[in-house]
Amino acid sequence: MERAVYAEIGRIVGIPFGVANVYERFADQVAKIIPFELISIAHLDWERDQIKVMYGIGLETLGLSMGDTISLKDSIVAEIAHAKKAIRTDGLRYTGPLGRSLGASGLTSRIATPLIANDKVVGTLHLASRIPDAYGDLELARLEIVGNQIAGAIASEISVQKERDRARQLESLYSVAAVIAQPLSFKDKAQMIVDRLASITDADYVALRRVGEIPDDLELVASSNSGSLKFAATIHIPNATFLTRESFITGERFMINDYGVHPGAQQDLVAGGVQSMYFVPIKSGNRALGSISVASNSPNHFHDNHDGLIRAFSNEILSLLNSAEQEEKLLKSQESALESERQNTRVRDGLYRVSRIFAEVGDFNGKAKAALEILLNLASADWATLRVIKESEPGFHLAAAAGLAATASPPIALIAVDRIAKDKAFTEGALTVIDDYAAWPNATQYMIDIGMESLVFLPITMNERVVGVVSVVSKKKSGFGQKSVDLLASVADGLGNLLEISILQDKSDIAHKESQRLSEELSRSNQILEDGIITRTQELETARQLAFRGEKLAVIGQLSAGMAHDLRNPLGAIRNVTYLLKNELVTKGVFEGNAKLNTCIEIIDNQVNKSNQSITDLMDFAKLKEATLVETNLDVVLAQALETLSQRDDIDLLKNIEPNIQPVMADGEQLQRVFVNLANNAQEAMPDGGSLTIAAKNVNGTVQITFSDTGDGISQENLEKIFDPLFTTKVKGTGMGLAVCLEIVEGHAGTISVHRNAEPPGGTTFDVRIPAYN
Repeated sequence: MERAVYAEIGRIVGIPFGVANVYERFADQVAKIIPFELISIAHLDWERDQIKVMYGIGLETLGLSMGDTISLKDSIVAEIAHAKKAIRTDGLRYTGPLGRSLGASGLTSRIATPLIANDKVVGTLHLASRIPDAYGDLELARLEIVGNQIAGAIASEISVQKERDRARQLESLYSVAAVIAQPLSFKDKAQMIVDRLASITDADYVALRRVGEIPDDLELVASSNSGSLKFAATIHIPNATFLTRESFITGERFMINDYGVHPGAQQDLVAGGVQSMYFVPIKSGNRALGSISVASNSPNHFHDNHDGLIRAFSNEILSLLNSAEQEEKLLKSQESALESERQNTRVRDGLYRVSRIFAEVGDFNGKAKAALEILLNLASADWATLRVIKESEPGFHLAAAAGLAATASPPIALIAVDRIAKDKAFTEGALTVIDDYAAWPNATQYMIDIGMESLVFLPITMNERVVGVVSVVSKKKSGFGQKSVDLLASVADGLGNLLEISILQDKSDIAHKESQRLSEELSRSNQILEDGIITRTQELETARQLAFRGEKLAVIGQLSAGMAHDLRNPLGAIRNVTYLLKNELVTKGVFEGNAKLNTCIEIIDNQVNKSNQSITDLMDFAKLKEATLVETNLDVVLAQALETLSQRDDIDLLKNIEPNIQPVMADGEQLQRVFVNLANNAQEAMPDGGSLTIAAKNVNGTVQITFSDTGDGISQENLEKIFDPLFTTKVKGTGMGLAVCLEIVEGHAGTISVHRNAEPPGGTTFDVRIPAYN
């Protein structure tokens, strides 16, 4: 059987590892000649000083799984490799967590053999059992044979994997170059490159930084984070770790595979689990542009292949940063040109607006104040004044003031000559900017007390003579930058000629306005008289209509009590006689089979009921009690009203009740009566069926309830008197229902209105509005 096993293993290892479950089939064959409870095949990576578990059975007893890496410091692999043959390992000591797990597992019998290919140890094969002394020289010999059989296959697989990794790295570099060539934003490109670098290096963290506006600041541009590590938005190089500072000074990268215990490590990164770190400063000559940090939570993660790959990536990133820098310079140049154009536009706009103001008819002071408002807006200032000289009185006289500060604390009317003798703005026409008002020799305590911090004096000259000064004041220290001053000066320069023209124009306008004043005064008087006649006529007509309605309602109230007594007694007698007559006819057998007689009796009953309902409507209107107003939810009242509604089968009832209807102060019982009446009227308006839409919503401090039908609608003539008592368009109506609705709604300080629906299929809409309760 032993030869058959060796033969089968020879056949198995000839199969490509990626095609079939080679490791599982190999372990099955080994189990036939050597008993074990644990088998492990590991790849030895001398460059990284670690081993990687490629396959195993029973690994969970040691807290391992396939793909895990172990530092050579914590294993006995080095001793197995140096032995160059199968040896017993139960006498060798593991260190670290693996050693503790192995001691607790009970696997007391252990053997291992190095996997040698081309005179190089590429891995190890381990077997273990809980049976004491399970392995002797025979088992060691067999293990060495099967180890030699699989060593070549593993070496080939490792070589193929390295080629795959190399091809993958080249593909990533090509893809990075392609990313840089794409028409994407700098941040999008940076993020794509960082994601590729994290993938190709199997790193847990990658951070790309670039030098910000402050040369010593590294700002985070893009990052890839598979863990919980938080990247600082900005790193100030002088305050960074010794490693980072030295790397930027020397321009050299650093690669540390024991970062967790390195004295120069950044402690927050170590606390986040970083064990290996690769850092590359990105520089153009002696000028720093940025940096790339690649980190792993595994020790001994980086090797020479990573070094070349990350360097290649850093070159591509250098191209990206250079390109971004050039684009930003171009953008700043364009923005500078655009800002200059904006400044010119604002100057032209300010001059245009000022010229328009002085071109309009009006008093000089009003136009001057409007011009000052424009200057305040342009400079984002708080106070502005215009002072002019007068031949009749020396000094600079206040012509206009603008701004909230000037309104709250009005400026003095006159600045005397002795106060301005040393100020070149007033004496020589020199533009003056004062960034710290309190420190200015001519500052007044009054201006300091109201919070003024900086100001600009803008002289206005005519024929090289100062005729006025514009003062613009800010509550901010150094509140006027050079651009702002240039803008104000450009606008103020245009005021001189405009002021001269405006002053002459104002003198001419005064005479013209005086000639117009009397004519306009007479015209206004006539118009006032005419408007008064029209208004009084309308008031009288309204009063007449209200008086007529009041008289009509009073008559109805007076008549209703008498009608109730005078009509209901005869109607009661008619109903009783009809009842006795019907019983007598039934007793004598005359009623049975006599349809005509039966119809006559029913007609009498129906007419009596109709007459009683008319009397009831009149009584209800006359006895309508005062509403008891309490906080009420109209959507609830509306729902209760619809529950009592006798809905017809041929009419669709559509409800559109908005949520959060505001409460109102109302008599719920009275409004329920209004809603039922409007809903019944709508149904009666659709004898052939249709749809009734009832809606409720909050509108401008009221709650609006609408009833909209799809009937034939109401004529314009009838709309004007639809709420009048005793007016009806129904064959069987009394004309009191809508009159009662109006009285109830008005008793709630509300309104009720009606209109024809303009959109198909037509119909009528009643609109009830009750004030919301605040």
